[in-house]
Amino acid sequence: MIPYDVKQECLWIVKGYSRRAKEREQLPQDVQRIKAVEYALIQVGQDIQDQDARQRLRNAIVLNCGSGKKYPFERLAVDGFSRRDFYRRKDKFLFSVAKYMGIA
Repeated sequence: MIPYDVKQECLWIVKGYSRRAKEREQLPQDVQRIKAVEYALIQVGQDIQDQDARQRLRNAIVLNCGSGKKYPFERLAVDGFSRRDFYRRKDKFLFSVAKYMGIA
């Protein structure tokens, strides 16, 4: 289980990912954060054969990390995943971000 404070820090990294990835000039720390999120996204769902399902899961996790209130599990429409499985995979994603950033 990922500690609460580390999880919150990772959520902030993921929330800033979309904005930072679109900026042309980035600070070195932003590049590391972008790479951390991209690395974690690659790790998510590697056990899933269906590439479309894997991509839907990845997109849903990023949306949920960005705003869990606006995009709770019930609104994400990730067919084939239980609520428990989705949040377990989300926690693994955040843990991957934390490991890449050296905070876990």
